[in-house]
Amino acid sequence: DIGSTSGHHCPSQVLADYGVDPLNDVEIVHTTRAVAHEALKRGDVAAIGVNYTSWVNGIRAKDDSVPPGSFRVIARSGDLPNDIFVAESAHGITPEQFRRCDPRPVPESPSQYGWEY
Repeated sequence: DIGSTSGHHCPSQVLADYGVDPLNDVEIVHTTRAVAHEALKRGDVAAIGVNYTSWVNGIRAKDDSVPPGSFRVIARSGDLPNDIFVAESAHGITPEQFRRCDPRPVPESPSQYGWEY
């Protein structure tokens, strides 16, 4: 996802850390993990940047069309922060508090932005 920590910022930083300019040296395509996985299997892309746990326990775990060991981790970012903010839904937050954290319009419900867990 554009702007996500594990799917955008960290893969871009890892490329830069290894001397690859993410803006000029590679073509970055933002897509779903499932589409990226299939593209990697077919050889349409050389590599994918993805959250390890989400990929290994999700898409990769469900795919028995290629044997174990078909893919190799070639680089790893540092540990990511748990970069979410959570508000207890019974108390909610005021529109003023919300605007300090997110410039989007105040949602009518938490599910408007997928914030229900």
